[in-house]
Amino acid sequence: MNHLLKYAAVLAGVGVVTTYPRYEREKKIAIDRLRAGSQIFQSPTGALEYQVTGQGMPVLVIHGAGGGYDQGILMAHILDPARYQIVAISRPGYRRTPLSTGQTPENLADAIRALLDHLGIERAIVVGISAGGLASLQFAVRHAERCAALVMLSAVTPSVLTNLPGPHMLPALRLLWSSDYASWLILNFGRDALKSILGTIEPERMQNPAAVKLIDGLFDSMFPIRDWRDGTIHDFEELDAMDRNFPAQVGVPTLIIHGTRDTAVLYGAAQAAAKLIPNAHLITFEGGSHLVIGTHIPEIRAAIDALVSEVTAM
Repeated sequence: MNHLLKYAAVLAGVGVVTTYPRYEREKKIAIDRLRAGSQIFQSPTGALEYQVTGQGMPVLVIHGAGGGYDQGILMAHILDPARYQIVAISRPGYRRTPLSTGQTPENLADAIRALLDHLGIERAIVVGISAGGLASLQFAVRHAERCAALVMLSAVTPSVLTNLPGPHMLPALRLLWSSDYASWLILNFGRDALKSILGTIEPERMQNPAAVKLIDGLFDSMFPIRDWRDGTIHDFEELDAMDRNFPAQVGVPTLIIHGTRDTAVLYGAAQAAAKLIPNAHLITFEGGSHLVIGTHIPEIRAAIDALVSEVTAM
């Protein structure tokens, strides 16, 4: 037994020695790419990182956990950049947006309005992805005149929260996300296994080349962890403490897109939101997972195109 342990320790040491230089190189490349791809706007409450791409109808994308503005830019795989101008931000605690910029979804909504003023954008379609749903809702309520329409994509709402980790889980999450090297190993050598686990829900759609490209982009946005760890932990703390009541009435055209087998944000959240938001339209993907953003690209594109046509005709 002792020999086996020594042998395993030697193998582990060899593994670290052979992979760590590659990890360091790829980490530098990732950070350089992220820093070069964005700009910083000094909002009244603090720095707000963002990137703009494409031209046409402005689409403001508020990303979920485990990424930043680069996660939002992935909407360019769904929406035609010749028809849409995508404005992707990094939420507080993600990438180069400090937590102090917006401790609450309301704070962030106000900072985003200031960014739109800075960019000369009068109105935008607002897309909230996963954990970005709360700030998207608040923007639609607090700044309705700047929100042409709201799209909630696998999005968190105040009516969800039943399957999210409580405060007792935060120490474990901090430990889990304490090492960029460990996350790099998992994302490089365990990615296929992670995809396989997710793909058991929608195996055929997960193999579509467009889905593979977008979902790989989501995985890529998760490295390095230090760039989003504080924001995600803050999200969980905020969700545990927040008022479970739905925000004041959302008065803008709203599209809610959700999969029935989403285990990260339960489908019931979308159903509840559809009942509480006047004239909301719920698009249900039967059997869809939390990754419908990648597995249902044509359907999402068609739904948003139809929404924009409706809004611009008003």
